[in-house]
Amino acid sequence: MKRSEIIKYDKKEDSYQVLMDRTLKNDLEQAYAFMCDLDTLFILYELEKRRFKRYWISIYLIHLGLADKNKIVKEVFPAVEKMENILKTRLRCGDIVSKWGNKNFLIMLMNIKNQDVKKVIERIENSFGEYKEIEIYYKYYKIKRNITY
Repeated sequence: MKRSEIIKYDKKEDSYQVLMDRTLKNDLEQAYAFMCDLDTLFILYELEKRRFKRYWISIYLIHLGLADKNKIVKEVFPAVEKMENILKTRLRCGDIVSKWGNKNFLIMLMNIKNQDVKKVIERIENSFGEYKEIEIYYKYYKIKRNITY
C-alpha cells in the first residue's frame, strides 16, 4: 500500500488526515477476546502483574467450568465448543481466554470493577442458555497488590 493511500493532506484544513484501510477497519470491527494456550496465559499474566504494580490497574482471573448434570459425557463437548465461541465473541478484545483441561476456562480481565465482573459472568450465562443439562460454575479472584513501606 502506498503512503498516499494512508495519509492525505487536506488543503482547506491545512492538516493531514489519516485514512484507515478497509481491511484494518474490518479487523477492528471484528475484534475478539484473545484465545491462547495455558502457558501463554501465564506469561501474559506475569506481564500484566508488572503493569499492575506500575499503573494500579485492576486484574481479575475467572475460573469457569462446565459440568453435566446427568453425567452424560457426550453432551458436554458441543457445549464446550459453544462456550469457547461465546467467550471469544462476547468478551472485550483486550481480555484473555485460555482453555484449561476439557471443560474449564481461565479468563483474565483487566481494568474492570468488581460489579462489572459479575455482569460479565451473567452475560456469559445468559448467552449459554440453550444447554439446560449443562451447569456453569465459576469462581473469580481479584489480583491484589502487596504494599510494603
